[in-house]
Amino acid sequence: MNFQGVVDRIGARSPFQRKKLAAYLATNGESFFQEANDFTNRYSSYLLKRGIKIDYAIDAYLKMCSDMLRCQVDFLRTGKYPVTSAVQAKQAVYESETEMLSYMVGLGMSQFLWSTHYSMFSFFKTAINRISGDVSTYLEIGPGHGLFLEYALSKLDNLKSAVAIDISPTSLELTSSIIKYFMPQNEKIQFVLGDV
Repeated sequence: MNFQGVVDRIGARSPFQRKKLAAYLATNGESFFQEANDFTNRYSSYLLKRGIKIDYAIDAYLKMCSDMLRCQVDFLRTGKYPVTSAVQAKQAVYESETEMLSYMVGLGMSQFLWSTHYSMFSFFKTAINRISGDVSTYLEIGPGHGLFLEYALSKLDNLKSAVAIDISPTSLELTSSIIKYFMPQNEKIQFVLGDV
């Protein structure tokens, strides 16, 4: 599936998201859409290999958008987010395989669908490319879906060792699997489940 196909399916399920995406995507040029297509093809091939259908990924993206909007509204009304402590977040989110899988897949989908996420990824790529020959060790705290880590590992030419640490078993497993999928020979990385 290409990027426009994903955008069309999201728009068919959510008129609100269709309107937001149309406004955002109208500001981007051809190189963005080529990069978004390449990303969508790579990411969807990984998801399919894991047995995750594109419809699940789109539903996960829409759930993430809805959950974030709900949290924002709750905060504006009450001055508090629904989850108010680290312990509560760990129990309700980080240790929940169902919640974390949905959130991480949705977050991965957002990489080219949210202007802020695309800007953050672009900034990250520029920074990694600038130091690619100078880094021998690499630490990533909270690798989430693993897509930033995969990019870093593919560009750091002199890397001798890397560590990815995450509080969520599901997130860490996703990160590990995406690295194994795109870089099956990479043995430089250690995955650590823990609270930094």
